[in-house]
Amino acid sequence: MLIANPSHVSYVTNDLDAAMEAYRTRYGVEKFMMYDHDTSPGGPRLALAYTGDIFIELLQPGPASEDFFKVPFEPEMLTIRHHHMGYLVQGDEAWDQLLTDLDRQKFPIVLEGEQPGFVRYLFADTRAVDGIYREFVMHTGKEGHAMYARIPRN
Repeated sequence: MLIANPSHVSYVTNDLDAAMEAYRTRYGVEKFMMYDHDTSPGGPRLALAYTGDIFIELLQPGPASEDFFKVPFEPEMLTIRHHHMGYLVQGDEAWDQLLTDLDRQKFPIVLEGEQPGFVRYLFADTRAVDGIYREFVMHTGKEGHAMYARIPRN
């Protein structure tokens, strides 16, 4: 359950515009959707783009971003670091099983939340196993599915 249904690969960067340009130039990812799910000042900036069935998320943390998004960056140079894998969870029963599995494996939840009618999510700290976090997402309304449909395909 903990690694089923991958939906995205997320990277944090110190320069979102330069990271998008690097993905355009090096990997041919031409089209991105800018996504601002955090309307508070100083929150993260995100760029999303599908490559095949999985989307790439590039995230530039802001001053008000959660601490676990703030990784060490190389001074004066573009830094892009793998941060987490994202997984889709299908329904309440699977969500409850996910919580049981995280507890059994003793993976701490570092952030969780819900936007009613849109999405429920949590981030688990699985760095002890493979050095990354895992984000679990469950769509709770039509808008969650619609948002994925708006991410450009490359």
